[in-house]
Amino acid sequence: MIRPKLILNILFLAFLAIAANVIIASANSNQYPAMRGESSAIVSGVELINVHYTVNDQDPTVMDAVSFQLREQPVLASSMQIKIKLSPNSPWFPCTAGESGWNCPINGAVTVKDSVELRVFAGQ
Repeated sequence: MIRPKLILNILFLAFLAIAANVIIASANSNQYPAMRGESSAIVSGVELINVHYTVNDQDPTVMDAVSFQLREQPVLASSMQIKIKLSPNSPWFPCTAGESGWNCPINGAVTVKDSVELRVFAGQ
């Protein structure tokens, strides 16, 4: 005859195993697949400062430009290519270097409401 306490212990262990699998599956489903392999840290050693967002004068619900400076100017800044992205669905916008920093024209392609991130690509 099987003891009732043994049956309760087996049922409890089975419950723990199922609960652990549910928790692990839930945690894995919360990851952002589009973000894998990316980082929000300073990966390339380029740090942005004085970031300014410019909205359109006639329609303040759309972005006209983003400008910023680099904390430290890289050695090959003149050959550097910088692009930005303001939302997961927006295209990459090229930036140009000027005396006061970098300017990235958006020209109304992204609304202020949709501007939920600032991703920066910096490379040679």
